Amino acid sequence: MGFAPKLILTDQDWGMKLAIERVLTSTRHRWCMWHIMMKLPEKVPKRILANKELKKDLDSCIWSELLEPEEFEETWLTIMDQYGLQNVSWFTTMFTQREYWIPAYFRDFPMGSLLKTTSFSESENSFFKRYTKPHFNLADFVMHYNNALDAQRNISERLDFSDATKVPILSTELLFEKHAADMYTDRIFQQVQDEIVEAHRRCRMTHFEMEDNTEIYTITDSLRNKVVVRHEVGTESYHCDYTYIGTRWLKTPLLKSAHCDPSEEASSSEVSQVDRKRVVAAKLHSLYFRLFQRAQSNDDVALFDGMEELSQKLFGDTVPSVSSMDKAKRIENLNEASRPSVVNVHPPNVVSTKGSGSSSGKRIASATEKAIILQNKPKRRCAKCREMGHHDARNCGREKGKAKM
Repeated sequence: MGFAPKLILTDQDWGMKLAIERVLTSTRHRWCMWHIMMKLPEKVPKRILANKELKKDLDSCIWSELLEPEEFEETWLTIMDQYGLQNVSWFTTMFTQREYWIPAYFRDFPMGSLLKTTSFSESENSFFKRYTKPHFNLADFVMHYNNALDAQRNISERLDFSDATKVPILSTELLFEKHAADMYTDRIFQQVQDEIVEAHRRCRMTHFEMEDNTEIYTITDSLRNKVVVRHEVGTESYHCDYTYIGTRWLKTPLLKSAHCDPSEEASSSEVSQVDRKRVVAAKLHSLYFRLFQRAQSNDDVALFDGMEELSQKLFGDTVPSVSSMDKAKRIENLNEASRPSVVNVHPPNVVSTKGSGSSSGKRIASATEKAIILQNKPKRRCAKCREMGHHDARNCGREKGKAKM
């Protein structure tokens, strides 16, 4: 990436925690809340496991990014006292390590409320696994990886077209919400919209003053938290510490290079050339999808005939089809070298103890997952006790005894 990330999300891996603290000294480390909350049914005492109010109170305390750290600590201790969880070691440990996973301690991080779990990176892993196999050699991997990127770019272009044509439904009459709808992608805007609606309900202007050519507004929420917004009248610009627009969540025409130093971007003709190519590519894809939808709705083949004629006119038959090249030739072109007559280097043996290369092909299921699978399994009538359950006459006494325990 060229520089250390500002925030990194992982599960509760202590080796990774120590490595991040020693190497990425300026990086904020956050644990995945989803992995932590999945352990909750195993850690709560069975006497209160079925208490729905406990889960409701914990969710409102843990997942809320509106609470200040002091408010979270007070609410957490109240819940522990109310449900008798003060002496449960897991809750005590997680409270000690609260600065690694509770949103209240990431309020100062821009858009921290949108980054709570590793679901985004895990979905990427799942996506690329559909295109790669553990036994691929390097050339196979590169070729299939490029296919995966092409598929992902295709999806991204479809989403870009949807963002360019879809008009979101606004929940308020605030110009700020309309501005956010113009800036953010549809998916991110839906999450930002919830924040705007909540702020509109909880926040009020409590003070106004004029300083030189600047209007200064003081906004206070229902928890008496204050924030100052400054409006430069001459330039019509606004400044607020709580407003942040991350480039990765913007619509494509507003995006900039993710790996380019901002100080170098304006002076780099190479980057400008790349940006121009991206703009042209975006316009071409937008035009294509617009024509495709029109042709699809009219069940007309004129689009295909027209594009075929245009392709012949612009390129003729001089462009070779990549699909006509056999696999060996494509690998040689990729490596810029011919296959040697004797191959001395072979792919290493796959480690069969863990990961996608495991001989079993499956990971060990947790107790919660086993319970869910058993719950969804259809019941049958036991020939011995005549009761419906997940046992039969051979193990009737043993299985019923386990269920009672």
